[in-house]
Amino acid sequence: QTEIPISAGVGKNPLDISLGWSWLSRICNLKPRRITTTCIDAFLSIAGYEMGRHFGRQFRKLLLVIVEDLIPRMPEGSPKGAAARIKVFASDCFRLGQHMPPPNGKNLPKTNLSDSL
Repeated sequence: QTEIPISAGVGKNPLDISLGWSWLSRICNLKPRRITTTCIDAFLSIAGYEMGRHFGRQFRKLLLVIVEDLIPRMPEGSPKGAAARIKVFASDCFRLGQHMPPPNGKNLPKTNLSDSL
């Protein structure tokens, strides 16, 4: 999620945020499998902040579908921890809206450790 300036020699991220939207909405339209909540939890921990920032209300609507429709349809033996983390993330997103704090590591320090060597 950390934006790296182009001057750093890295360039633009080839994976546009709209691909994240496509992936998440497609996962929601598939029949849930035991690994589904784990995949969604991992995705939201990495891209959830930017998805909320970019898509706003539409993203919160998709989170509502995940919490109210997808998670209850999860098969037996699905990890409960991932589902709980998704619910907490969604709850925070609903409560804070566009005022979600950036995740840890989003803003890296502006120091260059190689200069001190």
